[in-house]
Amino acid sequence: MNIVILNVLIVVCSIPLVTLGASLTAGFYAARKDIMQQGHLTRNFLAAFRSNFRKSTVAWLVLALIGAFVFPFSILLRISALIPFQIVFVVVWLTAFIWVWPLLSCYDNTVSKTLWNALIVGFGKLQYTLMLIAMPIVFCLVVYLSLRWFTSGLFLLALCGVGLIVYLQVKPAVHVLRGLSESGPQAR
Repeated sequence: MNIVILNVLIVVCSIPLVTLGASLTAGFYAARKDIMQQGHLTRNFLAAFRSNFRKSTVAWLVLALIGAFVFPFSILLRISALIPFQIVFVVVWLTAFIWVWPLLSCYDNTVSKTLWNALIVGFGKLQYTLMLIAMPIVFCLVVYLSLRWFTSGLFLLALCGVGLIVYLQVKPAVHVLRGLSESGPQAR
């Protein structure tokens, strides 16, 4: 049930797309606290949304602007000499996107340092990064297959949505972050 509540919170708070970063950061924070059985999911989410709003929004806007530049050119420019650079750029962007929200939800740092740390953690713990990237891809694949073969399961997937992905990503992310510092993710 908490997965559904978290999904609704993330989706509703992301309706103005500019708040997507704050919603994801709050989602990671609330899911981590829920797994550790600390506090109430909704209260934790709203408190984290408020406290991380500015930094998370700036991080999201930076990633969105870079992504808005990189992805269209990656699709439109099919120059064979540029393909390796495009792949590297997309991998770097995905790595930063996957790790910035758990880092913002756990540590108080500047946006630039958080983005830099996201790349350091992402490439330093590549197996975890690949796992975290695979989770939403597998989820999208399941949604696609649901549409084709068993549409009745689509309703359940829509209810769980991003909340399920965040819950699945929290444990491996916390495991990695706990190993990086003595205080671990509980620092916040």
